Amino acid sequence: MIQLFPEQIEALRELQALCREIETDVVVIGAIAYRVWVSDEKRTTEDLDVAVAVDLEELHILTEGLVSRSWRQDKRYEHRWYSPENARLDLLPAGTKAREEKQITWPLAGTRMRRRSRSPGLWWAPA
Repeated sequence: MIQLFPEQIEALRELQALCREIETDVVVIGAIAYRVWVSDEKRTTEDLDVAVAVDLEELHILTEGLVSRSWRQDKRYEHRWYSPENARLDLLPAGTKAREEKQITWPLAGTRMRRRSRSPGLWWAPA
């Protein structure tokens, strides 16, 4: 059974509430989602990966809400955010355009990520 730390639970609650406000969906992906279904104690993670049903062009609506709630963006990785309780969260846009193109390119770093739909629990990986 996967266990989350209290700060991770609080971060997910805050994110879910914000997504409700802006009327978009959010889903947990990555190692945490994988571990819910597969008993694989070798696969560990310290962060939460979430996909949000917005495209990069709309992501600012969500990130502005995070900033107003005292979240902070990692200076090195555009997709990485920290909650006020210091839970690390990788925020990945998965709107219609991103799903159709099966990739996203982060505007500041130019980092490209591709959708890996055949990997359980993993949607995006560096291209």
